[in-house]
Amino acid sequence: MLAQIACDGSALPQGSPCSPVISNLVANVLDMRIVRLAATVGCRYSRYADDLTFSTNQKSFPREIAVPSEDDQHAWLLGNDLHRIIIQFNFKVNSRKTRMQHRDSRQEVTGLVVNRKINIRQEYRHNVRAMVHRLCSTGSFQVYEHITKGVTTLEKRDGSLDELQGRLGFIDSIDQYNNTVVNEEESKNRLSTKRLTYRKFFNYRDFYTATTPVILCEGKSDNVGIKHAILHFAADFPDLAEFDKDGTPHLKVCVYRYSHSSRGRILGLKDGGCGPITRFIGNYKKDTDKFGTPGLQNPLIILFDDDSGADVICEASKLARPGKNPIQRTE
Repeated sequence: MLAQIACDGSALPQGSPCSPVISNLVANVLDMRIVRLAATVGCRYSRYADDLTFSTNQKSFPREIAVPSEDDQHAWLLGNDLHRIIIQFNFKVNSRKTRMQHRDSRQEVTGLVVNRKINIRQEYRHNVRAMVHRLCSTGSFQVYEHITKGVTTLEKRDGSLDELQGRLGFIDSIDQYNNTVVNEEESKNRLSTKRLTYRKFFNYRDFYTATTPVILCEGKSDNVGIKHAILHFAADFPDLAEFDKDGTPHLKVCVYRYSHSSRGRILGLKDGGCGPITRFIGNYKKDTDKFGTPGLQNPLIILFDDDSGADVICEASKLARPGKNPIQRTE
């Protein structure tokens, strides 16, 4: 009944936030039956949505799960025992997607390479890196997608920033997972080069092409004070704040928000401080000097305390070259 309520035309709408949960509820009993069968014949079973995966270390793959086709030695068919369970629960098998992957070939599950560890396909990484390079060089990038109008064709269209961040976040999530299961020092060295692309994207989107001035405070607690000060004196500083129809003031600037999201980790800002901000200044200059598309229409304003740590930040700001470096020091 729950499945029927959530379905439209007997199909679960793509993109619905409840889709994965309902899918797992519907397939729960199916999973239990298949797990029992897999354990009996020496296989491991996993499922993501409607993708079923079986793996084994045995020399011969259990015939209860899958058998080679008599007509094509490269094609595999479901074994009778597995097929019987799937049919019993009113599911259908897409034989075109049934495939066998051997140890000495690239093994992929739901788009991930799983031979020695979970990883992203190299082609996917290179493609995303090219998208970021194209974005920072020209201001736009393209993606290919399948369009069905009677016949399915592959067409090119302009990509969105949210779409690109999703791809970068997907890559980063796998790298972060591997960071917890492999040698720490080795993973640090490897990840430092991979996340440069992600850092360039954040610098381009959040600062270089910002649609409003951006204020970067030294610490997360400073954000609160700056926001309240601007709103309190909104009438005196119309470039920083404006009033809506009922007289409520709103910011016309963006105050960088410190959080434990991937952005803070990739940019190296984390919770702020003079050290992270100093490194950010150097990295920001290094990245934006290579950007070819127009930008810097709005300033990036860095606010920091006038204490011993301020000298380090001031020294970093002296690296700015007038007219080229986006960081300007204001006394």
